Amino acid sequence: MKAERRGYQTSAKIEDGRHHDTRRVIQTTLAELGVLPHIADMILNHAIKDAPKSRQHYDTHHYIPEKRKALARWVGHLTRVLGYDPNDVMKAERRGYQGKGPARRLGTTETYSQRKTRLAAQGRDLNAERRARRRVKLEAKRRLRAA
Repeated sequence: MKAERRGYQTSAKIEDGRHHDTRRVIQTTLAELGVLPHIADMILNHAIKDAPKSRQHYDTHHYIPEKRKALARWVGHLTRVLGYDPNDVMKAERRGYQGKGPARRLGTTETYSQRKTRLAAQGRDLNAERRARRRVKLEAKRRLRAA
């Protein structure tokens, strides 16, 4: 891991860097982008600074819309700095119930029955595929027990 990190630092022409340097850059840039300090702290998973005990204890709101908006600003900033959208590089792959391939977009939903119907139109049987995967797992467990 250290050798890999040194390779990245060398290619980026960084003499000495720690993960806290990245956190510092993110915190500073979010402040420059006008993100409220407590939202930036939550994004970095910091405790709320100088908050009264009552707020720390009773404020259970997760601030998801605010964090999403702040992170969208961060991605916009990175897009301007890098010259391309970092989301184009980091496409999430999905596995399991949702199938294989690119992750679905936010806001779109597909129920189990809709997925089953769509796969049936492609000539696939979702239940048979699940049974086959389960059978493979059970066989692997049996082999481990026998060994």
